[in-house]
Amino acid sequence: MLDKIIEFNTYFRDCANNFLRGNCYWYAHILQKRFAPWAITEIMYNPIQNHFCCSISTDTDTIFADISGPIDSKNFVPWEDFIKEEPLEAARIYRDCIWHITPETWENLPLPYRTAPWYLEQYYNR
Repeated sequence: MLDKIIEFNTYFRDCANNFLRGNCYWYAHILQKRFAPWAITEIMYNPIQNHFCCSISTDTDTIFADISGPIDSKNFVPWEDFIKEEPLEAARIYRDCIWHITPETWENLPLPYRTAPWYLEQYYNR
């Protein structure tokens, strides 16, 4: 599986910096969808580094990977668990790190869309 991940990452080498500077969630999402047919995949979050990766588990091993390849699994937690344990922080991460909503955009959103429950509803109802 590791060879497949490394090979897959080569397709993105020209845009790797995009996924290492603020879009790591989206690459974790890409990895999750790409390897789901062959492994158990899960988006993982490291609150210390504010970084996302994908956990890819097969019968023989589990690999934590991002655009740079395999990474250390220390301090990563399942994103789904983080959302349940820290909903307000998860809402901030959605706003600032995943969707990149600027303060100007934020202020122009209708009030119901500026609350944490809306973020979580959108996440769970996808």
